[in-house]
Amino acid sequence: MTDSSKDMTPDSESLAHPDVTASLDAAGYITDAVYTWNFFNYQAPIHLSYIARLNGHSAPSTDEAFTYCDLGSGNGVTVNLLADALPHGQFWGIDINPDHTRNARAFSDAAGLSNVTHLNQSFETRSENELPQFDFITLHGVYSWVSPEIQAQIVAFVDRHLKPGGLLYLSYNALPGWAPITPLWAMMRDATLGEGLSSIERARKGIAYLRFLHDQKATYFEKNPAAGEHLKRLVKGGLDYFIHEMCHDWFTPCYFDDVANAFRTSGLVYAGTAAIHRNRDRNIIPGRFRKYVAESNDRQAQESRRSLLRNEMFRRDIYIRSQTPPSSAIGSGLDHFMLGPHRGQSDIKTDAKIGERKLSFTGPVFDTIIPLAQTGTNSIGDIRTQLPGPDDVAIEAVQDLIASRQFIPMAKASHAGDTPQGVRYRIASEINRLYLTRRLPQDGKCYLASPVTGSGFRVNFQTGMMILSLDGRTEDEAKTWALDYVQSLSSDTLERLKIRTNEPDAEKVSRAFGNFRERYLHRLIRLGILELIES
Repeated sequence: MTDSSKDMTPDSESLAHPDVTASLDAAGYITDAVYTWNFFNYQAPIHLSYIARLNGHSAPSTDEAFTYCDLGSGNGVTVNLLADALPHGQFWGIDINPDHTRNARAFSDAAGLSNVTHLNQSFETRSENELPQFDFITLHGVYSWVSPEIQAQIVAFVDRHLKPGGLLYLSYNALPGWAPITPLWAMMRDATLGEGLSSIERARKGIAYLRFLHDQKATYFEKNPAAGEHLKRLVKGGLDYFIHEMCHDWFTPCYFDDVANAFRTSGLVYAGTAAIHRNRDRNIIPGRFRKYVAESNDRQAQESRRSLLRNEMFRRDIYIRSQTPPSSAIGSGLDHFMLGPHRGQSDIKTDAKIGERKLSFTGPVFDTIIPLAQTGTNSIGDIRTQLPGPDDVAIEAVQDLIASRQFIPMAKASHAGDTPQGVRYRIASEINRLYLTRRLPQDGKCYLASPVTGSGFRVNFQTGMMILSLDGRTEDEAKTWALDYVQSLSSDTLERLKIRTNEPDAEKVSRAFGNFRERYLHRLIRLGILELIES
């Protein structure tokens, strides 16, 4: 198997870092390169609470004041957007990289967010005087990038700071899926260790070395074709991503059972997986294996079997600090969640595939659910009371629509989404305006806070530019602004963002704006990202 060099070349923006030294602090963290500017929707508290309640637990409510901590918060995109979307929550972001903390604070301070605090410290720092008890604690990826000693410190942090009934979200590289791929890290480390290189230099040299072995058909790559495919994915993510995935001193993919046992000592029990459809065996486990999974009455043991059967290489686990066994009656626990279309879309599919299952969303139950859910103004409880047939059948129908990403649980009712001609619009949130202004031209995409979903919304460059163009303008004024904006971009920026370099004209911008109006404008209003200015 061979690949062209172009397929494994980091993008030009990722290569534009200054070379610095001292890539790792004493604990083995990366501190000389920043992580990606991504938002992780699995960390949204409303999402975590929904999953726990789906599995019968009494989870923290996001309808009233709550506390939330993101450990290893990176550039703060996730915690900043959540703080803006859910102003009644109090948020903390903790990261050891001082550049991450500065970046996060720069945005939260400029946006005037008063409900988020960014701290530059390690997990082992005891800061009981600064930190409250949390309803939610989240970690994205960190756990499998640190030593066993630091993993124990993470467990101790959670033990000290997670409330009774609180939720922990933990994502990490998992075994057995990573077993044949882990040597990528070992080979890269052997090629670059002890040379006094910065993380950027290590990543460049490591990528070159791994590509050489791959292209020369080293036996390891010949016997493990999945390793070559994963190497492509790692490099495609950019140099920042590769550094934080592969340049740590420790690289420790974990078995689910080992992680669950570590947190069990602090009274935490497994409450579900953040991937909604994976919380039902019928969606993910072939029928011939379901009896094997169900043989144990212990939820942790069952989940361990699922993970091994599925050869999982990345997990998104949710734990709850609770001594109360989960209830089997899940319907009422979900009633307060508002339900609306995924990403505000108006078109709903009549069939879908969820893992092992092919579904058809037709018949009396779905004919009732879909119109009610499409408005974005009804709770699951409201919808449930109007459904025909047995209650458990109705609830499972709602879950199938959510698991297939047709609908999502939301923080509050959506707006009407009206888009009359001739009115002015504006960006409803200062943090969204900042990310559109500062990150969109850098990354070619950015994430925006939605107070309706209580989470984030990803936009590409063209959609983000159209949102910016409407800020304080009518649609006709926006078209002129958008044309001037594109024409102002340098050729290097256009190339980096993969925008066609042929000269844009008013007709092309008008067509693009028409597509935006038809597909996205009403969605953005429904999600509370854009709003009409009162005349």
